[in-house]
Amino acid sequence: MAFNLRRPGPVADGRSTDGDSGEGFREEYRRYIWRKVLFIALLAAAMFILLGYSVTVSGRDMSFWDGIMAIVDHVMGVSYDRIEDPVGFWNDYIVWNHTMPRVLGAIVCGSGLAVCGAAMQVVLNNPLAEPYTLGVSSGAVFGACLAIILGFTFGTVGTYGIIGNAFIFALIPCAMIIVLVGVMKGLSPVTMILAGTAISYFFSGLTTLMMVRTDDDTLSSSFRWQIGNLTGIDWSNLWIIFVGTVVCTALLLAMGSTSTPWRWATGRRRAWGWM
Repeated sequence: MAFNLRRPGPVADGRSTDGDSGEGFREEYRRYIWRKVLFIALLAAAMFILLGYSVTVSGRDMSFWDGIMAIVDHVMGVSYDRIEDPVGFWNDYIVWNHTMPRVLGAIVCGSGLAVCGAAMQVVLNNPLAEPYTLGVSSGAVFGACLAIILGFTFGTVGTYGIIGNAFIFALIPCAMIIVLVGVMKGLSPVTMILAGTAISYFFSGLTTLMMVRTDDDTLSSSFRWQIGNLTGIDWSNLWIIFVGTVVCTALLLAMGSTSTPWRWATGRRRAWGWM
């Protein structure tokens, strides 16, 4: 089944560009919204199916339906005695304390990445804009490798030191792009993507230089951090990811609350000389 998610054409004087009446345009827009809702519903159903499948690869001999029922029973308050029903007890323990935090963490992280990508595409008016093409991800990886390999952090050490380093060095490519925009007025969004790609390769080269000079264990830790890993997510730290994603998403929505995010982004592009 194919979905046409393109937005309907613009309206001028109550009529669409193809000459239809205003009522025809509104009907087209309603169909467009319905297609989006249906597409999101299908994605939600696929996510639910993958949630059940992820339980089957958790190390327990469980079927898809057993995994779904373990989640439903826990939510409904069903408990299992460790002595009388050890199978149910361990299924519930592993699913709820190991699998569910990782699955929910993946959903929250994916949502945050989607919001970041959408915000960058709106501001730069370019569908290719994303953290990788702008060098933000490469800067974050470089900062994390500085903490893991060289032990250089800003303030705290350990996991939070790595996260702090990644955040700070992710801001450096953003600052470089802002400075570039200020120096070169009228820079096009395409040029911004090319500049971000160059910055990305620069930080990737520095990261590779550090990784080839370290030992095997540290190299493994750096590589796992670079490609992403959900094994460290549990209920004690899941709330940090969730709160950060919700707060940042709310801030982005608030920026466009006076009119629309598109109009807000247009104003920013004009202020920076991109239009």
